[in-house]
Amino acid sequence: MSKKALKLSIKHWENNLEKVKKKTLPDLGAGSCALCLEYIDDKCANCPIALKTNKISCYDTPYYTVEDSIDNTTTEKGWKILKKAVKKELQFLRNLKYE
Repeated sequence: MSKKALKLSIKHWENNLEKVKKKTLPDLGAGSCALCLEYIDDKCANCPIALKTNKISCYDTPYYTVEDSIDNTTTEKGWKILKKAVKKELQFLRNLKYE
């Protein structure tokens, strides 16, 4: 596993959390993920996320909850839901460091 890519992905999600706290939408997608940039050409083979979930494209992670929550940011409650989802994705990635 590329520790550097994982570290960069964690930093990216820390930045996303700060953005959401300021009511700015997070940066999403493979182009903004260091892990995707490293592993996507091999269909996520050896990506620590895929190794954990046994799925490609970040399925079975909090990522899609973040993506789905963006549509609800027209209300204060929606921003809270998005912030909670971003925190879960960040924690998911942090937990990968120790496996």
